[in-house]
Amino acid sequence: MILRAPMAFGAALLLTATLFYAMQLLIAVGEVPVFTDPAPEYIDTRIPEREIEKPTKRQRPDRIEAIEQPEIEFPKLTPLIPGDPIVTPRELPPSQEKPTIEAGYNRSAQPMVRIEPNFQNINQPEYVTLSFDVAPTGAVIRNSIEILDSSSRLLHRPAIRAVSRWKYQPKKVDGVAVVQRGIQVSFKVEPAQ
Repeated sequence: MILRAPMAFGAALLLTATLFYAMQLLIAVGEVPVFTDPAPEYIDTRIPEREIEKPTKRQRPDRIEAIEQPEIEFPKLTPLIPGDPIVTPRELPPSQEKPTIEAGYNRSAQPMVRIEPNFQNINQPEYVTLSFDVAPTGAVIRNSIEILDSSSRLLHRPAIRAVSRWKYQPKKVDGVAVVQRGIQVSFKVEPAQ
């Protein structure tokens, strides 16, 4: 192995020198040029100039014609005659009544977004009941979620995860959003058939 490296290096040096001198000899002996054409052709790659039409200015009209506006017809109102019955919202059928919102109204939290829990590996009917509070912003207060009753611990984590993402319209007292405490929800799970 030690002798092979210097021998290979010497052989490569000898081959390179032989090729170099052989090329010099060929150049010196062959005085006939390879190209017989005295003037090489050049290819013009420039883009020829074209006349570009300049846009002309648009002429403005001498006068602007007025646009006719359509006449608006308003419904004719009949005047009230003394003694005619007046229909109030309270007299409307229940399907047509519209609730009025006053400054001091009260209402409890109303659900807006409910994400169902993803219960897995359930082999028999199960249930879980939770209790939680809703903040004035409408979000469920995560650390207020409690398990009140459950048939299996496998239901706890998915139920808490789902309820924590619910959104509510907050409880209002005298028109001001407040915390609503003690909302209870139950989930009943049937095994997949």
